[in-house]
Amino acid sequence: MATQDRPELIVSKTRDYNNDTGASWIYTYEGTESELNGVRAHWELAGTGAPIGYGYKTSLSQRAGFRQLTVRIPDSILFTERWDLDTEMAMVPWIWIDQVRDSVPTWATIDMSDALELTKLMRRVGFVQAAADAIRTGRDPLAVLPTTGDAFYTAEFSNEEVAIMFLLIRDGDNVEWARPVLKRIRVVPVGSSSRTQLVGLPPVYETDVLIQVFSTMPDDVVDQIFTVDSGLPAPVPNTVWGWKMRQDNSQTLVGSGKVEEVRDWVFGRWSLLTHQIATS
Repeated sequence: MATQDRPELIVSKTRDYNNDTGASWIYTYEGTESELNGVRAHWELAGTGAPIGYGYKTSLSQRAGFRQLTVRIPDSILFTERWDLDTEMAMVPWIWIDQVRDSVPTWATIDMSDALELTKLMRRVGFVQAAADAIRTGRDPLAVLPTTGDAFYTAEFSNEEVAIMFLLIRDGDNVEWARPVLKRIRVVPVGSSSRTQLVGLPPVYETDVLIQVFSTMPDDVVDQIFTVDSGLPAPVPNTVWGWKMRQDNSQTLVGSGKVEEVRDWVFGRWSLLTHQIATS
């Protein structure tokens, strides 16, 4: 069967608009069954990469001894897009939780932006961790402390530090942390130029940058994700609060001329040493 357009068979061209397909042209052809089958095959073949994804919509009918074919041709690239917000539980090291660190008065006053102060805190945290490990194996936890040097290191463990040791022995070295997850699922034509991009290190978007880059995000989602920036602790050195893009994949929907893309981002405090900060 020949697959060709037959402009001479067109008897009308009308404009149409609806919320799903936007503006469209509707072509009406009249001819024999063989002629119209060829025209229909032409549009369905052309439609495998057409804006509407499934191909141009065609309809064949018969009226009073002759046949008519209608073809709907949308003006612009169409795709479906859905944004979802969710929460997941993740396991993070106990020292990641600011309220644990700040429960120890001598730790809470540490200037995290000063390298010497930060080193001082890390050493004391190491002693608490080592003391918990010693208790697990029946050894004296005080034996891990140095006998000489700065009093910050040599002082016996405070009640708050012992409480942290108990936490580590009872619950382990990691604790659960609730993190918001933002997901975008969309269906686009196979010829779309904005499909999944393969990259190396996953980028991290600060909230305002994420909203700027993905400008099709619905207003209600924008309003919700802005709330995650409220009341956050100051980022510790070499970290940033942001949305890490964790998933970016696509799969071809066989026979439809469409691709389904899935991207998701998880919010957290990420290391600047191991992540890229996206600016666009």
